[in-house]
Amino acid sequence: MSCTGPSCSTRTPLCVHLSPWQATTLFAGFVAIHVTVWTLIPIFLDHAGPVDVLEGLAWGREWQLGYYKHPPLQAWLLESVSWLFGRRLWACFLLSQVAVAVSFWAVWRLASLIVRPLGALIAVLLLEGIAYFTRISPEFNPNVLQLPFWALAAWSFYRAIRSGGVRDWALLGLWLALAAYSKYSSVFLALAMIGFLVLDSQARSSWRTPGPYLCAAVCTILLTPHLWWMAQNGFVTLRYPLGETTRAADVWDRLFFALDFARGQLIRMLPAVLLVLALCWRRATGGEISLADGETAFARRFVFALALGPFLLVVASSTVAGLSLHNHWGYPLWCFIGLFAVLLLSPSTGVNAFRRFLLLWGAVFAAVPLVSAVGLATSPYVRAAGWVGADQFMSRSLLYPLLFERFPGEALAREVTAQWHKKVGGRIAYVVGDTWIAGNIAFHSPDRREVSG
Repeated sequence: MSCTGPSCSTRTPLCVHLSPWQATTLFAGFVAIHVTVWTLIPIFLDHAGPVDVLEGLAWGREWQLGYYKHPPLQAWLLESVSWLFGRRLWACFLLSQVAVAVSFWAVWRLASLIVRPLGALIAVLLLEGIAYFTRISPEFNPNVLQLPFWALAAWSFYRAIRSGGVRDWALLGLWLALAAYSKYSSVFLALAMIGFLVLDSQARSSWRTPGPYLCAAVCTILLTPHLWWMAQNGFVTLRYPLGETTRAADVWDRLFFALDFARGQLIRMLPAVLLVLALCWRRATGGEISLADGETAFARRFVFALALGPFLLVVASSTVAGLSLHNHWGYPLWCFIGLFAVLLLSPSTGVNAFRRFLLLWGAVFAAVPLVSAVGLATSPYVRAAGWVGADQFMSRSLLYPLLFERFPGEALAREVTAQWHKKVGGRIAYVVGDTWIAGNIAFHSPDRREVSG
């Protein structure tokens, strides 16, 4: 890897250059390792299955156009892989990582249109420092499902504005519809895009083409069945998230909600923040490595709008409405933060800074799975030992899922099924109860079963 392009100054003692083919090879290798690691960890250490997965599997058996908490796409996909692979948890874990991998690929394609191949690779590698793409990603829930559609929508949106292609506008409508079928918070991405089309002078010319209207038509047509279901069921899926929030008593509560959400997002992004600092922090001496030379002002405005626009809209909506925000609602907000860092914070970096970045990234890439695996393996013993504050710490930290993932769901299901056969006879037809307990029994029991609870 050497630099031969015009961006390499004659005074630069060392310059790193990746050809598109080399960058693509490294990207593919990274994604393959990521998918393998984060699929295998829960396969070997999760004996129950995440609660949202069990809930989605229970819903998906009915193939409805909606469910009382969420739109239906997550449940449909879980039921599909359950039918294809015979109700195996590993298929659910793999499905989650496929969603993450598609989001990586779409960010990679978008970044490749804007920055140099090395910059595009770093834009994706930085996402490995965000908990939503790693530690929390094995649970295939509506939040994880949003990731690929947000990234695909941004890629098609950029192409649509730049080329005006009808195909890209139609694809944008498809991705936005699928994002809405995943979770309604995708409306903030759509609002950021509409705002960009209205406020940006270059993007505003798109309104004089059929593109935006085609996009709106495709999205509306695809969403019509679900909108009909919502109207038939009293918009229950809109009422549910409102019931999960706390209402502000005064202006200080509103400010606290916004700051608390921002704090939670920063904690989940802390490794990525450190990686960006490593990339930016360099001395005046030494070689320069270009990551984003030749970028346009339009590209910078576009990335800024999509990287920070939805987050600002979420916080503003929370402040105006006086509603608290759950940290996990921030899942898809940071798909483009790596590209934002490369394009606006560090379009070039020093040789020593780049080496430091690679070392730190390697440490993060190895440490996060290791810590997660150790946490999964040891959490039952930590809690059983009664260590002071263990439960409180886990319930308030990123280790919260560990309280559930070591639950002996399969053993419980076998015992309940055996006792049912012994005392009642026949196959279990229904399991009624708490989502977590009933869900584990229903999923792991060898009998044909339905879940109600």
